[in-house]
Order: sequence, then C-alpha cells, then structure tokens
Amino acid sequence: MPRITAERRAARRQQILEAAWECFTRRGFQATTMDEVAAAAGVSAGTTYTYFATKDSMIVATVEIAMGRFAQAFERLADQTEPASPTDVLVAIADELRRRGEHPRYDMTRIGLQAWAESIRSPAVHRAILEGHDRAAGILRGLVERWAATRAEPVNAEQVSELLHTLVPGLMLATVLTGHTPALAIG
Repeated sequence: MPRITAERRAARRQQILEAAWECFTRRGFQATTMDEVAAAAGVSAGTTYTYFATKDSMIVATVEIAMGRFAQAFERLADQTEPASPTDVLVAIADELRRRGEHPRYDMTRIGLQAWAESIRSPAVHRAILEGHDRAAGILRGLVERWAATRAEPVNAEQVSELLHTLVPGLMLATVLTGHTPALAIG
C-alpha cells in the first residue's frame, strides 16, 4: 500500500476541518456529528476518525487555528517599521473579523463564539483558548509597549494592551449579532 505524503495528509486534515467548520457554522458544535463532518468532507467516517479521534479534538484544532489567526494579525503589525498605535490594532482586529466571515461555506467568528461557550464544558477547549489568548496577549503587549515608548506622556502599556485585547470578544459578538463587522477604519 502506498504511503501518504505529509502534504497529502495535511491537505486531507484541512479538508476535514473545513467540512467541520461548515457543519459547525450551520448546526453548532453540539448538533454536529462526526458522520455529518465525514459526509460534508466527502470521506468515510473512518477517515475522519483517523485525523480526529473525537469531535472535541476537532474543536480544539479549530480553536488553535482561530486563536492563531489573531496572533498572526498582531505579528504582522509587529513586523512593521513604525510602531502600531492602538487604532492600528483595532483596525487589524476588525480586518481579521471581516476575513473570518468572508468564506462562503463557514464563519469562523460564529465558531469562535461557540468555542467560548464550549470552553465551559470542555477543559481541552478551555486550555486551547487560554493558550491562544496568552500568545496573542503577549504579542499585543509588545506592540503597545513599542508604541508607548514613542509617546511624550506616560502610557500604562499593560492596561492599554489588556483593554485592546478584551475588545476582541465584544467585536466578535457585535459582528455575529449585527451581521457585519464594525467599521473601524479610523483616522
């Protein structure tokens, strides 16, 4: 039997995840079954279980990817020559939320809200959210410290970065409730 390449394995895993995201967007975590995910992915149930032993492991993988995307958005700001202002951070958050909702088959913002609720029930999901939160918070803190160093007046970088990070859930909720990402193209 031929061996599956690492690239093919990664592509199949992504195919299954995207099918799960479509199901999660449409039916939610609790109502989605592994059989539905397999059918949406066009694979056998056995193939789905080869990549994800449980639905919880699929949700954890989803959380890791979703939380990582915010960290990556903050890293892109950190890579800029000029220090990113708090306004730049808010615009980056809004841009990430907009990208999450642009896929025609799934909405990662809706899935993110479900993940927060699921974290109450699932310690594994809770851990994944906390790890992603801590990673993004660390990057954000560095961004704000860099910006604060350019200011003439003192800035409490810890408080500003914490405030900016706590706006993410509110903006996500507003996006889901209103059906559009808040316009944050400020100044």
